Amino acid sequence: MTPRRTDVRLIACSSAVTRPDLCRAAATVATCGLIAMMVGVRGGGALAQAAPSAAAAASTPSLDTRRLTTRAAPASAPLDAFAPRSWTRVAPALPPPPPPAPVELPPPAPPQAPPLPFKYMGRLEEAAGATRWYLLAGERLIVASAGDEIDGRYRVDGVLPDQPLLLRFTYLPLAQAQTLAIGVPP
Repeated sequence: MTPRRTDVRLIACSSAVTRPDLCRAAATVATCGLIAMMVGVRGGGALAQAAPSAAAAASTPSLDTRRLTTRAAPASAPLDAFAPRSWTRVAPALPPPPPPAPVELPPPAPPQAPPLPFKYMGRLEEAAGATRWYLLAGERLIVASAGDEIDGRYRVDGVLPDQPLLLRFTYLPLAQAQTLAIGVPP
């Protein structure tokens, strides 16, 4: 009959450790401890030689470990870890441009009468000074004599004796005189 071996399994880091493994680890730790004690006791110890002399300690500032545990409060508001950041430099803000100088516009031109909407078609002389002119406005035929108003916008003034080939009109809203050629000189 073979001796039965008792295995105690400890699970650490997903690997099984047996009792003999534990015994070997304990023996290794104990041996290392004994070696360290013997080195430290023998020959004044390496520890004593490693310690700095008093003169060297005076010239070297000592490390203040209290400063490591305390932390100064930030001078400004805490930083936002999720704030957007960019590597590009922001150009300095330029001052706004000066306002444009006011431009004075020339005064508007005085209103002008629209071009005459009539075409000369002919005339009829009934008696001395009694002449009728036949005019075409679009597709509408207009028969007018001197002094007649057309559509409340134009007045027929007639012809002047020194200009018999020009029929004169007055644009009533602006009281402006206009002329229409009614023939060619003979």
